[in-house]
Amino acid sequence: MRKFTMAVQALALSGLLPSIGVAGLAHAADQDAAAEKFLKSKGLSRSGARYGLDEADVLSRYAEADKAVANFRRVDTVRNVILASEAAIRELDRTKKVYSSENNKLWRWMNTLAARNNHRHTEWWNSADRIAHHQADDKRRENDGEINRLNGEIGQLVDQLPKPNERQAVEDEFKRSREAGLGHIRDVSYAMDSIMESYRELAADQEVKEALATLNHPVRGNLKVSPSDALSKAYKRLRETKKSLNMIPRPGPKPRRH
Repeated sequence: MRKFTMAVQALALSGLLPSIGVAGLAHAADQDAAAEKFLKSKGLSRSGARYGLDEADVLSRYAEADKAVANFRRVDTVRNVILASEAAIRELDRTKKVYSSENNKLWRWMNTLAARNNHRHTEWWNSADRIAHHQADDKRRENDGEINRLNGEIGQLVDQLPKPNERQAVEDEFKRSREAGLGHIRDVSYAMDSIMESYRELAADQEVKEALATLNHPVRGNLKVSPSDALSKAYKRLRETKKSLNMIPRPGPKPRRH
């Protein structure tokens, strides 16, 4: 401050500045220094036209959470493909059982017709029973074709599924990655909510407003307290992530104030 004042005085003595302006400029410099010191005491530092808090820790936590969620999504995608295949196998198996059940009924009906005709060759049966037997046998063969087709589809799906021990490993990894994702989301949510609340409080603080008004010279522009673009974007993405994954954090300790 002493150097600044001496420089102003030198300019005045040289005739480049009116001597009457020396005291005013020195006073303004004192006010600026006091305002800067006050904002710094609030944990604020200047970057361009913005005064902000230290966001490094929060952004680092967000990056870790983002990685954990990406890993969970990857495992979840693999698991969903497996679940879809398993569901398809169950559905195909149910359809196969319908055909098998119908064939059992057809066999019983054909045996009834055979018994009614003393198990002779069908050419010796009465025409009505012979036609009924042929129709039932044609339907049974048609059903057998469908059953074979379904067995083929089931076999292809089964071949694509992991082995039982590998299947359990996928389920274990799904649970682990989900818990890890939840943990990171919970951690960064507390930190993010805390710093954003601090920004809101600082922006509404009358003393902070006055300090900014002191520093708002035409050359500096409209100074303000606000989160960085990186933090604002991370906060928005975090909310979208929690909504899309239904990851609502459980109640925890009161957020630490910055």
